[in-house]
Amino acid sequence: MTQLSYRIDRQDCLTELSGDWDAFAEANGAPHLVGTAILGRPLWDFLSDPTTVRIYRGLVARIRKQTQVARFRFRCDSPGHRRMLAMEMAPDAAGGVWFRVSIDREQERPPVTLLEGGRPRSGELLTVCGWCERVNLPGDRWVEVEEAVQELRLFEVSPLPRLSHGICHSCCETMMNAIDGIGRPGADVPAVGIISQA
Repeated sequence: MTQLSYRIDRQDCLTELSGDWDAFAEANGAPHLVGTAILGRPLWDFLSDPTTVRIYRGLVARIRKQTQVARFRFRCDSPGHRRMLAMEMAPDAAGGVWFRVSIDREQERPPVTLLEGGRPRSGELLTVCGWCERVNLPGDRWVEVEEAVQELRLFEVSPLPRLSHGICHSCCETMMNAIDGIGRPGADVPAVGIISQA
């Protein structure tokens, strides 16, 4: 099973990578994310959506303050696979935070061209939830990528729209509730998002 881990220091800069980081980045079309390109940079350089940044900043702050471990699951698909990842965030004695990620489940699917890197892209923008991988369609509907491709007739479009990551309303609510629950004895744990305390 692929396992990745990375650590941020007190200033939220990436200081350590381990596991299969570089191999995973290369295999998933992201050579710009190998260790030599990202070490020493702030974690926030790699998150563009303001709501996602707020969630991660909230998680990091609560984990440092409460010195507890948080766990949650999220999707990180490739063109030919649906992947559910398990994330564990844990404080260390020096004020840093370790992030440990493993593949919880993986399912093959027919490759989705929309998700392939390196293809020419238009100025049109589609938002994908960075937690559940659903695509935001007109009317603020969030649907699976295959449904979005069919509904928007993207198999007939060239170049394809650009993809941007954000967070859907459901995942946002789940994760904000989870942040509030860290460190609270007996707090309810959201069922899908998914976060739990050690």
